Amino acid sequence: MEDEKMRRRLTLLITLILISIIITPYTPLTAENIPAPMDIVDIDHLKPIETFSGFLYPRIALPAFVSPQSSFKIVLYTPVTGNNVEKVYLDYDGARYELEIMSVDPRGEKTVVTVFVGDLPEGLYDLYVVAGGKTYVEYNSVSVKSSRGYPLKILWYSDTHYDTRRSGIKQRDNFLKLIWRANFINPDFVIVTGDVLNTATEENYVSFIKDINNLLRVPLILVPGNHDHHYKEDLFTKYLAPSNISINIGPLHLILVDTGPNGMNGWITNDQVEWLRQDLEKYGAMETKIIASHHPFSMLEESDVSNPAALEELLQSSDIDLVLHGHMHYSIVEDDKKPLRLTLPNAYEGGQPYTGFRILKVTGPHKIEWRYGDSKDPYPMFDLEVYEYQIQNGSYNGYYLKVVNNMAVAVEGTIFAKIKSGNNILTEGVSADDLNKIEFPTFTIYSTDVTVNPGETKIFKIYGEEDNEPPSLVDVSISSSKGKRITELIYLTLEDKVSGIERVEVSYTLDNETWSKATVYRLTYNLFYTEVKHDPDNGFALRVTAYDAEGNKFVSEPLNYSLIVSGAGPEPTAGGQEISIPYPETAIVVIVATLAIVVYIVYRRKLATK
Repeated sequence: MEDEKMRRRLTLLITLILISIIITPYTPLTAENIPAPMDIVDIDHLKPIETFSGFLYPRIALPAFVSPQSSFKIVLYTPVTGNNVEKVYLDYDGARYELEIMSVDPRGEKTVVTVFVGDLPEGLYDLYVVAGGKTYVEYNSVSVKSSRGYPLKILWYSDTHYDTRRSGIKQRDNFLKLIWRANFINPDFVIVTGDVLNTATEENYVSFIKDINNLLRVPLILVPGNHDHHYKEDLFTKYLAPSNISINIGPLHLILVDTGPNGMNGWITNDQVEWLRQDLEKYGAMETKIIASHHPFSMLEESDVSNPAALEELLQSSDIDLVLHGHMHYSIVEDDKKPLRLTLPNAYEGGQPYTGFRILKVTGPHKIEWRYGDSKDPYPMFDLEVYEYQIQNGSYNGYYLKVVNNMAVAVEGTIFAKIKSGNNILTEGVSADDLNKIEFPTFTIYSTDVTVNPGETKIFKIYGEEDNEPPSLVDVSISSSKGKRITELIYLTLEDKVSGIERVEVSYTLDNETWSKATVYRLTYNLFYTEVKHDPDNGFALRVTAYDAEGNKFVSEPLNYSLIVSGAGPEPTAGGQEISIPYPETAIVVIVATLAIVVYIVYRRKLATK
């Protein structure tokens, strides 16, 4: 009788698992959806596809890494741009530099443009091409740096699950902190090993591009994960970058492998293995080699068209130095395999054994430092807090950086301030004499490298004027989600001219008597989000309080929405409505699967004791 009950419970849980798999459906591997192998270094292997910008290379998630006094190739999608290229220039927050066009080579659906880069300041540039009287732009797609040799510093995240939906608002809030951390660490590039987005929608891709363009100051390289695949079209390539590619960055050869859209096991096709074989032969002289994919290679499915055994044989015979994986939301170190394989946890709360990141340092041929001090575990994400409250686009007059290092190791980073031209600077936490200075037409960049030791909190300020004015409320945008109660989705835009917005508080009233605090999420430097729920027959009122980094305080008058409020109202009480964020779909799968495994183990043990 007891055995029968146990079997019924197990059957129910397995049924729930099968239902949950519908959320991340299995995609069978067929000849029609095999990812085509491509190699961005070899233009002939670059698949022509209509992209968001008209560019096939470079892209926002696969930039060109160039040095002054050198040339590089641009690949355009000819059906969109044509091949009548008239002008090419780079833009750095309004500072424009025209590049010499060395050649224009039409190749069917691809047009290859070779350009020469003169003596440009270091930075991450937007690339503009004028062709056929129209202008095309790929943001954050050209990284100019004077030296591309050793050492190379790589910041590695995985499974960021960026999301613009209400259910993913915490991930977007966390994503801004990932950008702040990356801007401070200032690596040669950031790499994310898949599940960049939580859902592959046009809205998510477009919002992601805007945030990266507006917020991130360092080059970004992305590998697609199963969450980044759209079931109908290749949105990852359309908006971000091609997949199944390799690129040379100084002495480093980086290979990016797309392991497909499946939620559980990935795949590797025979064509992909052959492409990898040819790639390793072609670039065998490169001193250091890294492969990055989303699914761990140990999880790849074996089938008529997926051949992980051939991949493993190739890896064993190669001189690849390191393999990077994500997907598992868990830290795994396979140092008993050749080559060394590392799997990184997710980049938001819930990673195992904790949420983490890695800083990889390529110090010489076949020499990569990957440990967190003496530990094999990753750097603990939330033990390094970085706050940068003012956007650095040359339009504002201040820079405020706060770094809290609770890690076991020191962290090296870079101060980077773009201050409007024509001002004498004021500094705190760093001497003005120690700052490097690069002047542009409308702004000046001040920068220097700093170290924050374990247990230290450091604040760095660079101002073009004293900050004596509070922030201002620029815009309030509200949309409604209707049900038994109405949920108001509220976006607040604020601005501070010097130090930037440090925090925003929102209080609300539903009855003109009791004021409560709402939960506020930060989405960008100046954009904040909150919610208020109320009955259909009642309105509500808001009060917004904002502090800049210098402590100047702004308090709005009550903002009335079908509720008449007299006076400013009392101070809000603690608590109030919390934003109820639904579990992400993947969490449901994990929870149900875990319960099934536990029940199955208990059931087997019970049988074994009989």
